[in-house]
Amino acid sequence: MDKVSAKGPSRPDQRVSFKHKLISYRGCKLHADFVSVMPEVEELECEHNDMFLYSFPKSGTTWTGKIIELIKHDGSKEKLAASLIRGAEYGGRPTTLFKMIEARFGNTIALNFIRATPHPRYLWSHLPRNLLPQSAIEKKCKIVYVYRHVKDVMVSYYYFHASDPSVLIDNLGIFEDFAERFMSNQVANTPYFANLHSYWSRRHEPNIFLLSYEHLEKGDEEVSSQGIPLVDVVILDNMAGAASLTCMGRGIPFYSLNTGPAYNLSLYVHLLADDIEAIAVDQPATVPGFIPVPGPDGKIRVPIMKTLLHGQSGMKNVPLYCVGPLIPAEETTKPDDKKVKQWLDEKTLQSVVYIFFGSMMSPRPDQVREIAEAVRSLDRPVIWSIKNLAQDALPEELKCGTFDKQIRIVEWAPQKLILAHESVGVFVSHCGWKD
Repeated sequence: MDKVSAKGPSRPDQRVSFKHKLISYRGCKLHADFVSVMPEVEELECEHNDMFLYSFPKSGTTWTGKIIELIKHDGSKEKLAASLIRGAEYGGRPTTLFKMIEARFGNTIALNFIRATPHPRYLWSHLPRNLLPQSAIEKKCKIVYVYRHVKDVMVSYYYFHASDPSVLIDNLGIFEDFAERFMSNQVANTPYFANLHSYWSRRHEPNIFLLSYEHLEKGDEEVSSQGIPLVDVVILDNMAGAASLTCMGRGIPFYSLNTGPAYNLSLYVHLLADDIEAIAVDQPATVPGFIPVPGPDGKIRVPIMKTLLHGQSGMKNVPLYCVGPLIPAEETTKPDDKKVKQWLDEKTLQSVVYIFFGSMMSPRPDQVREIAEAVRSLDRPVIWSIKNLAQDALPEELKCGTFDKQIRIVEWAPQKLILAHESVGVFVSHCGWKD
């Protein structure tokens, strides 16, 4: 281990001795006072919009908490200062937005104050994940976990104890003594790596965000660009089912909007972008995807999204963003998908014509025959996805299962794979929502 050059109080003849008795509680060393409230901590009722800030001591908890508080208060230090809560449980001093859930100092129990605080609550702790309130796990509360290089943690923790020896320690000794106690799990909140691993192993869960102290030192701008976006509500098209699952997983409220076809969305975006209140019916050329269905006065009115949101009191300046549709990528795992990909890989850049008229539409037999004639006359490779029922009108040599190097007929096609492939140059479609 590297030697610490800046020596703290040196007592080479005495070992580290803490004033507080440490008890091993479910694998974690805690102060005896803290252990006495742990059953209540684990049974604390939480809501999905509560936020938890977790860390091992001296890893950047206060710093991270201040960043989150500033984000909550629009970056205004004045708003943050005005919101600081003063509670007798904390000696009547201004406190941060976050409250430490396991804290107990004599008769002062943080949980008493927390229970009286309305949701959403902002709570912090040095506990490993297995000691979280059970309801926080069940309701997938947002968790931010900040960690720091273990050597820096030990040095900072050592000087933390040295800062108030009358309260924290009987004998501190030299740093090497403290480091030995730390590494043998004889310091509060150890073992360090078990604490870190309990969150690191779940870092891919959508409600858990990990952040390093070293990352914070690089600058708040870089950190905030990768942090958890603060979203109030998501308005989803009812066709985009995957997005609703993402919202549910992240605990984000969402509203399912029953929109019309894709051309309606292009109209909405046009109106929102240009802040147009109404468009005269004799101006169809100025509107993307315009369909001449005027109201009684001959004008197209403001779309429902703008009326619903910006027409409400207090909503005029709320930003509204049109995104998507966001359709998740699919892995090429089905045998037929791999055959299609192999067939596409053999074709030249942007040479393939892909034909698909949707899962709901069934072309008439005469339409099928007309398209088939056009396909056979093309001097380009074609992949055509068409239902088995409609294939009865195809020439025998074009029916599904008949192999052709230039023409491939399939009952179902991996559309996202096809459209993403560089060999595809033309898409003949019915212009459905996902197309």
